[in-house]
Amino acid sequence: MSSSIPLIDVPKARPRFGELLFDPRLVALALKHPGHAVREILAIAHGAAFTWWVKLFRPRVQIGRGLRIYGRLIIRGPGTVTIGNDVIINGRTTPFTHRADATISVGNRTTLDGTRISCVKQVRIGNDCLIANCRMLDTTFHSVRRRAGTPVGSALEAAVEVGDNVWISLDAALLPGTRIGSDSVVALGAVCKGEYPSGVMIFGNPARVAGPLY
Repeated sequence: MSSSIPLIDVPKARPRFGELLFDPRLVALALKHPGHAVREILAIAHGAAFTWWVKLFRPRVQIGRGLRIYGRLIIRGPGTVTIGNDVIINGRTTPFTHRADATISVGNRTTLDGTRISCVKQVRIGNDCLIANCRMLDTTFHSVRRRAGTPVGSALEAAVEVGDNVWISLDAALLPGTRIGSDSVVALGAVCKGEYPSGVMIFGNPARVAGPLY
């Protein structure tokens, strides 16, 4: 898979808070299931408030329209974080940057459910992805070759890329240099390192291709 995942183009228009609240689907949900509708309204309000907060206080964070936050979104670090349109946040999601030139980008209509991201270089997630409570790291933070009595070497650093329509399951790990092709599934607990094609099931430690999905 080539490094061709486009950077997210985040519109500068104001959040569609009013449009979302009066969406016919939400009105129908309110009439049929009031409890679920309240949860939806709170998620929309939380997303709108968070979007306006970063506009005022976090200029290196860009968020598109229609963000919904059902859990917690905690963004820390000096780098750039870009979140596309209609992204859904569940659980405690933590995109952390550790350098000023680090960049994290999340595509449109992607769901992050407790996803933990640590970035010193670049982590890119495509459109229409389902990302569970997994770990994405583009660095080892310290040398993996350290031995007793020898100097500490350089940490491994390499971008992590996830294509469009990718499902990453619970407790998976994407290590530095990992590239997941579009339309693929990363299974429970898989530890990924390297390049994986599109349209496949990926499982194991170390992770390998189980076969095509179609």
